[in-house]
Amino acid sequence: MGQVKTDALNTTYTTEQYPLGSTFRQDASDVVVEAGNSGVSSTVSFGLLQGDREWVFVQATEVVAAGQLCEWDFDGAIAFAIEPSNADDMPINLLAGVADHAIAAGSYGWIIKRGTCVVLAGASVAAGSPLASHTTDGLADSGGAAGTCLGVGLEADGASLTSYAQAYIAIP
Repeated sequence: MGQVKTDALNTTYTTEQYPLGSTFRQDASDVVVEAGNSGVSSTVSFGLLQGDREWVFVQATEVVAAGQLCEWDFDGAIAFAIEPSNADDMPINLLAGVADHAIAAGSYGWIIKRGTCVVLAGASVAAGSPLASHTTDGLADSGGAAGTCLGVGLEADGASLTSYAQAYIAIP
């Protein structure tokens, strides 16, 4: 926390502009409820996105789309490298967060690890349902065994935008 940040949270970089693993706390007053308040869609107003958020600065080893759930990529020699998650009910300590905007392979950017966000969602997500990772790249779905729940759906899949749901996540 306490990271000095000068650019918008949706800015991506081709070089490491902040130390990998840096965190940034976005105050609730900066999370504005209006059209375009999520990088997932510039035309939809996601009314449930509110409260403080915690972001982490990462490097994408694969293309990451806005709204994808990401996991730590331990295949390389880079700490804080991510890729879209692709395992069912992955332990939450192996998850990194949700990308609010696209990050190109090899590029750097901020992803949400705690707070409200818009996540690529499976058809079984309902308001109040616990969320876990799924085998489909970057998808969060309802369910999950102990130690795999990453958060809760705040709305049903597709309620605001087809294939997405607003959610609260809490990833360590």
